[in-house]
Amino acid sequence: MKKLFLSAVIFLSCISSSYSIDFFNKTEFSKKYSSVVVELHSGAKAEIRGELEVKITMPNGKELTAFLDNAYKDYLNSPKDIEIIIQNYASSLNLSDDLENNKFGKEYIFPVIKDNVYIQQIEDMFKDSGKKGLVYEKLNDVLYVVYAFDTPKAIRFMTEEDLLETGVKRDELRELAKGNLKKSIPNIHLEGDTSRLSMLVADGMYEASFLLFDGVWTKEQIPVNGDIVVYAPTRGLLLITGSEDEESLAKIHSIVYNPENNWSHIVAEVGFIRVGNTWKVYKP
Repeated sequence: MKKLFLSAVIFLSCISSSYSIDFFNKTEFSKKYSSVVVELHSGAKAEIRGELEVKITMPNGKELTAFLDNAYKDYLNSPKDIEIIIQNYASSLNLSDDLENNKFGKEYIFPVIKDNVYIQQIEDMFKDSGKKGLVYEKLNDVLYVVYAFDTPKAIRFMTEEDLLETGVKRDELRELAKGNLKKSIPNIHLEGDTSRLSMLVADGMYEASFLLFDGVWTKEQIPVNGDIVVYAPTRGLLLITGSEDEESLAKIHSIVYNPENNWSHIVAEVGFIRVGNTWKVYKP
C-alpha cells in the first residue's frame, strides 16, 4: 500500500472535484466541535476564542485550549466523515488530561519536527497559562525539533518540568531521542527513483524526523541532480529531489501547493536544501 502512495499523491494532485459541497466554514466547524465537547464531557464548558480555537473548561476545572486546524483539514479532505472526525478529536480530551498527569521515562522521548508557526502558537498558549513551555531546539530558520513522549496510547509533548524529572541533560536530548526513534522504526527506505523524485518511507508519522539522521542524506544513496532538496508538507510525507532537476521540482510543487491538498499535521510550507550536514531553507 505504501509503495503506491507516491504515485497516488501525484495522481490526486492533478485532478479536481467534479462536484461541489457546502462546507462548514471555520467558525461553524468550531461551534459544532464545541457542542460535541459539551455533550461528551458532562459539565464541561467550551468557549470559541478564534476561528479554529476553543477554550475548554473540563468538569474538574482544568482549562485546555483546542486548536482545530488539523481537525478542520481532516474534515475538508473527507467531509462525509465530519461526525467521526469531531468525535475523535473531542473524545481525546480525556486522554490528554490523563497523559498530562502521567510520568514517563527517557525511553519514551522522541524528536518531532515542527515549524516556527507552530512554535509561536504554542508559546502564546503557555504564556497565557503561566506554565513553563515545551522543550525544543532550533534546526534552521523555519524548523524546530520538539521533544515528546511517544506512549502506547498517544503522544504528549515534553515540558521543561518533564525534562527536569527525567534527569536527561539538554545537550544529550537529541541523540537520546534519535536513538529511541531508530529503535522504534529500525527499517526506513526510499520509494521511487532516487536519482529524480522519491520519498522516504517510515511509519506515516515520523518521516520528517529522519531529517535529523545525517547518514540518510548522502549523494551515494540519493544521487540526484544538484543538491538534495526535500519537502515535508505533512508529517507522513517527505518528498526528495535535486536542486537542478526542474521537472521533478515542478512535480513536487504541483503536489505540495495544490490548494485541494488540505494538509493536516503540517511540517513546513517551504522546501529545504542539504548544505553540508545541515538543512537550509530552499529558495528556488
